[in-house]
Amino acid sequence: MRILRAAAIVASGALIVRFGGMVKELTVAAYFGRSDELEALMTAQLLPSFMLSIIAGGSNSSIIPVLADLRVNHGKSEAKKLMANAACLEGALLLAVTLLLALTAPMLFPTLCSGFSQEKLMTTERIFYWLLPALFFRGSGPAGQARRGRARRARTLFHRPHHANLGG
Repeated sequence: MRILRAAAIVASGALIVRFGGMVKELTVAAYFGRSDELEALMTAQLLPSFMLSIIAGGSNSSIIPVLADLRVNHGKSEAKKLMANAACLEGALLLAVTLLLALTAPMLFPTLCSGFSQEKLMTTERIFYWLLPALFFRGSGPAGQARRGRARRARTLFHRPHHANLGG
């Protein structure tokens, strides 16, 4: 019964987040319509968002089970070492990808935005360069905090001896 209640809470939270996203999209659509500025903004966000989801999303889903297992079998200090190393690696990867995108954007955007006018293309690139630092800071900020929060919940779950063998 406890698991069912927890699943319902998680599902409710996910539903609220999705609804909030829908409200945001409707607000943006009502305010901007189908303007060139909106299209430039959405296109400029495309690459940083895609890279963030690949880097931070992949590392989040892969490190939590390893972290929980390491904590149970090798202790808290080994788990802290793993988190420190993973945070450094993810930070370095985010910085490298941010720099790579900054250098390659002048070659990528003419292809991505082939139907744009020259003015709209320049607006897109300008917005992109303003948004690009967010790739690094969002990846090392909230994504890292979310990972730490999941690690805390996993640690609580796996700290109890009768739960230690849940993974099989």
